[in-house]
Amino acid sequence: MHTIHFKLHPKGKVSKFDKSTNTAAPLLSDRNLSQMVNEIATTTIATVSGLPQSTNMLFSIGLKIDDTGMMSIEEKKLNEKIVDEFSNVANLFRSHGKTDNPGISFLGMTEKTRVNPSGYRVDVSNAAERGFYLGTPLPGIIKVDETTTF
Repeated sequence: MHTIHFKLHPKGKVSKFDKSTNTAAPLLSDRNLSQMVNEIATTTIATVSGLPQSTNMLFSIGLKIDDTGMMSIEEKKLNEKIVDEFSNVANLFRSHGKTDNPGISFLGMTEKTRVNPSGYRVDVSNAAERGFYLGTPLPGIIKVDETTTF
């Protein structure tokens, strides 16, 4: 079994006070560090709504956290999940949606989108009569001659 390890808990040299030298580590009182650790821990144990139980959380694809905060990934299990359920593994890391209606497609979501495990009902009462595409205009013509530099 090959594993990849990294430490989740910041109780290392960067956040300790050394009594013998009376020296504080650079991140001893940094609140951002503990917030980041909490965010990572919360994210790693959260389930992703809408995915099958076999791949709805990072632990299901080989992530492990021991009692010291050491995280590891079991490469064999991760590789098997990628081969067997690639789309579901990818959906752990991206916004996704699906529909049973070919006339409706998932375009995206923002941080304000609230995921509903039961899905959403879409009722179209009127067909669209017009639409628009919003994008960035193309740049003007670029002339390349003997005076052009890069």
